[in-house]
Amino acid sequence: MSLKGLTVFLGCICICSAQLSLWAWIGGFPDNSTYTPSGRQNGGVWYHSLGLFLFGGYQDGGYRNDLWLFTSGLWYWQGGSTSTNQPGVLGTQGTPSTSNIPAARSNFGTWESNGITYLFGGSSVNGSFNELWAFQPVQKTWTWINGSNTDRSIYGSQGVASSGNWPPRRDSLATWSTPNALYLFGGRDTTRTPFKVFNDLWMFSLVNAQWTWISGSNRTDQTGFYGVQGTPDPRNSPGARYSATSWIIAGSDRLYLFGGRYPDDTGAFNDLWTYSLSSGLWTWLSGNNGSGNAWGSYGTRGVPSATNVPGARSSCSSWVTTNALYLFGGVWNAVYNDDLWKYDVASGMWVWIGGRQNSNQPGVYGPQGTFGMNLPGSRSASMTWQTSDTMYTFGGYGYSTSANPSNLN
Repeated sequence: MSLKGLTVFLGCICICSAQLSLWAWIGGFPDNSTYTPSGRQNGGVWYHSLGLFLFGGYQDGGYRNDLWLFTSGLWYWQGGSTSTNQPGVLGTQGTPSTSNIPAARSNFGTWESNGITYLFGGSSVNGSFNELWAFQPVQKTWTWINGSNTDRSIYGSQGVASSGNWPPRRDSLATWSTPNALYLFGGRDTTRTPFKVFNDLWMFSLVNAQWTWISGSNRTDQTGFYGVQGTPDPRNSPGARYSATSWIIAGSDRLYLFGGRYPDDTGAFNDLWTYSLSSGLWTWLSGNNGSGNAWGSYGTRGVPSATNVPGARSSCSSWVTTNALYLFGGVWNAVYNDDLWKYDVASGMWVWIGGRQNSNQPGVYGPQGTFGMNLPGSRSASMTWQTSDTMYTFGGYGYSTSANPSNLN
């Protein structure tokens, strides 16, 4: 459907007018109804001309590897298991097959490029993965490209591509894509006890099918170096983190990164970073320089200010336009949010444009299809995608109309 200037939330389905900053519930079931994928968080979603695809995620003690398609207002189960915690079928490396399927998992990274969806890593009952998969929507085939379920990883020489390189296993990573490359940053390896957290930046070339370690440390749980705010520096690097939020503006060479969880799991960041693909340098743009679980500074709704900044959080929903980054919800130490923020790239200022400053709020649905005082409930770990200036999200963990949080659908 064409909804120019609208933001769409699916499951329950809500839309937000970008001009009016008003929400409307247009579909879905706030009571976690059947006839849709089960309530879940941290799965993967992507848009194709066939419709909207959903894969995997975590649901109340179990990991899923079911594949769904949403088209013409209805969900269709496409493959994978109806049970949780199921093993996958790797098949022959590099060979697509309808019999192949990744093992049940959540918190994996996804990218879309040239009509193909790529998937890396994720978490399961047995820990984290480091396989790279490709999914072809028309043929509905999965291809295991490289990586394994073992602890093996090879960094190689920084900045040098090699067919022998591949990143360590991880989940909750940040991702970006360009027409010819996939990028990932950070995440955690839950196979280790205690789990370990990364701050490495990797690139996978879609031209030569090789990984390159391009920035950050090849050690875990590293602190960041912030330098001078707004100034790129070869020493700058975000600290190790997981469940951070990422954006890339089409046609630019800038990767953006916000927030995420501390390596010791005691809190979250609210720093905003950018990485220049042309210069190879990180720049700290806003937020605290790694100290404390910072509260947000909201200012006046709809008014940009240099002092505005979202509070510390992880597992946010995000989307992007040609000149702005948008951020919705997220969580910090069981504090779930439903605030909506915009970062103007040209001015370098945040503006609070919707939602509530109070946390852990139930959703306000109102009459279906009607704009007004409607708000999605506070939530984190939603699965998001966008088409042009329309953004979708499915599920997550948080509040619908109930006073108690749950996995949403």
